[in-house]
Amino acid sequence: MLHCPLSVNPNVLGLFATLLIPLLLPLFTRKYGLRIPARKWAVWYVFWFVLAGLIIVQIMTMKHILSVEPRLLDFGAGQSEMAIVIANNGTGTIKWMIQDNPSWLTVTPSSGLVSTDKDTVKVTLDRSRIPSGNLTAEFFVVGKRKENATVEVRVFG
Repeated sequence: MLHCPLSVNPNVLGLFATLLIPLLLPLFTRKYGLRIPARKWAVWYVFWFVLAGLIIVQIMTMKHILSVEPRLLDFGAGQSEMAIVIANNGTGTIKWMIQDNPSWLTVTPSSGLVSTDKDTVKVTLDRSRIPSGNLTAEFFVVGKRKENATVEVRVFG
């Protein structure tokens, strides 16, 4: 995705340009002495407004696909740190956050934005806060459009 220093969505800029071009074209044709029949102008405007409509449909139907790997974290007897990778396998940007993680598990960072890149999230286990033996729990990675991914955590030892 292109980065715009004004923090404006590039899709909105594209739509603005698409709507602006047919309005500016008559100014350039008069300036350079071009004569275009009215019938051709009508075709020109219909073409540009259909194109603008298609761009609006594309913007409205952008799909966000939250992906989290791995979905199962097996902490062995001596292991106290693992990682998950959060990605967007669709278009646009997904705002995600971690929810319902157990008190003995720290997830860093606990929220973020992911578009075409991937976020690596560190999951740290505090063994002093859990009872001895085997333990199973889960936490959720929740996207802005209620996409949920469950990550299961197993602790041995």
